[in-house]
Amino acid sequence: MSRHPQLQIVIPHLIEATRVKDTSLGAFQGWFDSIGAAIAEYNIQLENMYNADESGFSIGTIEASKVIINRYICERYQALPGR
Repeated sequence: MSRHPQLQIVIPHLIEATRVKDTSLGAFQGWFDSIGAAIAEYNIQLENMYNADESGFSIGTIEASKVIINRYICERYQALPGR
């Protein structure tokens, strides 16, 4: 580690592998287009919009202790299989 100052040791954040795989500009654009169309079609007011998390609980998932990453990229996500 002392010979490579660009490296650092961190505890990763776990994220489902399907979320990593489906993360693209096209996927995001399609989602926002469909939400915008629904808001326009049903005349939904911003004060009537709520956020909910559907991820649930991951029982029995063991987090990795530590990983080595490039400190300049700062990707701290570790993919785990879905539930």
